[in-house]
Order: sequence, then C-alpha cells, then structure tokens
Amino acid sequence: MKCHYCGNRRSELYLYCPACGAEEGKEYRQPPRTFELYRTHRLPAQILPEGKRDLFRDFIKMPVGNLWIVRILLPLGLLQADQLAEIGRLAREYGQGEVHWTTRQGLEIPGVTGEKVLDLQDELAALGLKTAPRGGTGRNVVCCPGQPTCTNGLAAVRELAQQLQQEFAGKQGYPHKFKIAISGCPNNCARAEAHDFGLIAVQQVRVEKEKCTACGLCARACKEKAITITAEGAVIDYSNCQECGMCLRACPAGAIIETARGYRALVGGNGGRHPRLGRLWRQLAQAEEIVDLIKEVQADWIAHGRTKERIGAYLIRKEQEGKANEQ
Repeated sequence: MKCHYCGNRRSELYLYCPACGAEEGKEYRQPPRTFELYRTHRLPAQILPEGKRDLFRDFIKMPVGNLWIVRILLPLGLLQADQLAEIGRLAREYGQGEVHWTTRQGLEIPGVTGEKVLDLQDELAALGLKTAPRGGTGRNVVCCPGQPTCTNGLAAVRELAQQLQQEFAGKQGYPHKFKIAISGCPNNCARAEAHDFGLIAVQQVRVEKEKCTACGLCARACKEKAITITAEGAVIDYSNCQECGMCLRACPAGAIIETARGYRALVGGNGGRHPRLGRLWRQLAQAEEIVDLIKEVQADWIAHGRTKERIGAYLIRKEQEGKANEQ
C-alpha cells in the first residue's frame, strides 16, 4: 500500500511510513521528517540516499503494540553527567521510566510509542547523542578504561578506540555487522575474543639474571604460575605467560624488564546463536598499524563475503573451500 502522505509504498504490517515517518490515519501540516533532519541523527557514514532512507531503521520494534526501543550510541561508553540526567528525564517522559545499558556500552530506552520515537531522537540530538547503527554496519567500539584509570592497564586504549570509532563506526557496505573491542590488558574486560576484531594490550618481558635476587615476589604475582624460582633466579615459562606485566611491576630489584609492548590482534569472534572465539591474527601490533590492519582484514570479506555472513564464518568457509580444492 501507499503512504497517504508522501505516496511511498509500505508494508501493511507497519503503522508508519519508513520514508517520511507519517502514521496511518494522521494528518500533518508539514512533513513529519525532512531529509535534512534525517541527516542530523546519523553518523556521516550511515547516511543513505534520500530515496532509500528508512527513518525507523534505527529503532527496535517491541513484540506488543506500537512500542519501540530507542538505542543510543555512546562512543567508548562515555557520558557526561548532565547527559545522563537528561536521559533519565527522557526515559520517564517518552518511555517506561527504564534505561538498559547494553553489552556494547550503549543505552536503550524501551517502551517508546511510535508517534514519539522521532521526537525522542530530536531530543537526543539536542544533547549531542545519536541513535546507534543497525544492520550491516560498523558498530560502536567497545573498550575498557585502560591507562591511566586502571592499575592493570598497559595502554591508553581510549585514544585508540576513539580513532577506530571515527574510522569504522557506522560505516556501511559490509556483508554483516562488524564489531571491534579493545582490552587494556590480558584481563580482557572488553571480551576482545568475542568480536569480529579484538585487541588486547600486552607487555613482553624477560629476566636479567644478574639482577635477580630470587625473592619470589614475581612468582607470587603471576596468576598463570608461569614463573619458577631456581637457584639462578626467576625463570619464565613463556608458553603459559599471558604477557600481563604483573611480574615486572612486582619485582623490587628491577630484574624483570620490558622487551616489547603492543596489541595482540584477534579476528573472527562473535557471540549470538553460533558463538566462536576469534583466532590470533597478529601476535604483536602497534597502535599506528591497527587501522590499516583492520582494513586489510576486511578487504577480502567485503569483496567475497555473503550477505549476513560474519567475518569469522567467512574465514571458516574460505578455509573449507581451499581444502576442498586441494583434494
């Protein structure tokens, strides 16, 4: 059927028009949403041509009634205190008075009626907040606080996360969604292995035997039991070492020194109905290499991936096809 206001074809299942936002049976003195207003609510990479836009694409339909969930994009999971207070007000005014914090460090306001979702989007835009992208797009980059907030942090991960957010969040043209996470140490609070591309900050070390007093403090600090104290001093079993640097920080004699620091890169992880862990892609990568490394990882997937195929599934399929061709 056609929208009674703008003439756009729409499904009979919906009470609204995805092109202009008009609800069935309502009259409007002016278009409910113009293309310019539509542009203000999206990340630059999200903007679709005017004829293909769907103003309700940013919202999640609830099972009952004309109720929607409005998901808010929070880069790095950060909010200003005054924004947080205003979101509480908006949840009471437009929704059911509840706010849900998502696993991707975003916020959701559930129970917003169809006639109010676009007005809520306007109010969020006035606070400097945008709705989160959906579909085959680059999603919000998840990261832990890292340095200088966390005592275990090995890197200033927020700086890198901000760079990746600007480069990949909201980007379209992927076969499926693409998620990035960064953990500032091997404690891995951001669950890097469960993302399409994950990074874990690491610190590689070695023992200077001439300085080691065999006090044993490094062995006590090691959560992996990868350090043995011998008559010659501390010995690290690198096959069990997680490269967290705790032994270095525990050593009072300065006998354990850093040899390298960077990020362990993992590719192909995801959650959902068919969860898989990301595979090791690069043992040690530097921050300035990461953007190019991600683009390198994505290139073949973008060119040959199937619709709705996550990058991990694509890599598995590619390997299976390669083995079949060899036989």
